[in-house]
Amino acid sequence: DLTVAEHISFFTRIKGILPSKEYIKERAAEVGLEEKLDTASKHLSGGMKRKLSVAIAFCGDPKFVLLDEPTSGMDPISRRLMWDLLRRVKKGKTILLTTHFMDEVQMF
Repeated sequence: DLTVAEHISFFTRIKGILPSKEYIKERAAEVGLEEKLDTASKHLSGGMKRKLSVAIAFCGDPKFVLLDEPTSGMDPISRRLMWDLLRRVKKGKTILLTTHFMDEVQMF
């Protein structure tokens, strides 16, 4: 199984970018996984796996991002931090997402 760092590296390479260690650390830090870089994804909680999927979605600075339930399985603090991140990075991007939390959609 791949680690958090290996996942980020792999999906960034698929998008045609050779990621530096700093780039990988930055993507992980954006979603609060900087302490889990060397952890295999199979050992992450559901909320941490969701954070990793969001980090992967933004690898390579895409102009269009599709997110399905980006805060599912996260505790309330992590949910708030994720929405803060999405608001910060949405400039110049189209973000299409699904969620069951209507209060969150209104924040976005």
